[in-house]
Amino acid sequence: MTATANDSAKCSNISIAAMLREGKFESVQALFVRDGIGPDRLVIDASLQYLTREAKKAYAKGEIRRGNRLDRRAGALALFADYGLDPERLIRPAILPLGYRGKILLISIDGDNVPNRICLRSGDQWHREILNDAIEEMADLGFENVTVEPAGGALVRFNEREEIVIYGSSDDFGTCDKQTASILIASLYPNHKIWTET
Repeated sequence: MTATANDSAKCSNISIAAMLREGKFESVQALFVRDGIGPDRLVIDASLQYLTREAKKAYAKGEIRRGNRLDRRAGALALFADYGLDPERLIRPAILPLGYRGKILLISIDGDNVPNRICLRSGDQWHREILNDAIEEMADLGFENVTVEPAGGALVRFNEREEIVIYGSSDDFGTCDKQTASILIASLYPNHKIWTET
């Protein structure tokens, strides 16, 4: 390999590393397709180490949200390294902690590398913040060209009989399709009975 080719490869790896650290996996995959190359494991590993190190620094400073986002990006990068930009592996259909009591939001995700799909998200006192978190999540998972739209909200509560109740709606986004919400929740908790209230 000539000096010029070495310099070109080095520059390419530097820009790929920067894109990986920023979570621009769609751009990296497009480069791989265009140039007919695959991921360089040394570049991937260095980027993973960087993200892990930055997450630890953020947690040490009390920047929990930033640390969580960097951790999520590192996890997505590990999957991307092994499977490419696979939305089935990267995007969880539902996020609902065991014992959760609070608001849920169905979201519609659509983009260049994500065929239209509906997912369920939870974790905040406000449906609008759940939506904002989902938008950040897609960016952290490496999807740059994606839209995340609300598809209605509700509330969920677990009770002592291993039952999950879906009820209510969102003031901002209206009522979600509770049957769809039930199916998504059942994928996480197949041994719980799920029922809905209007």
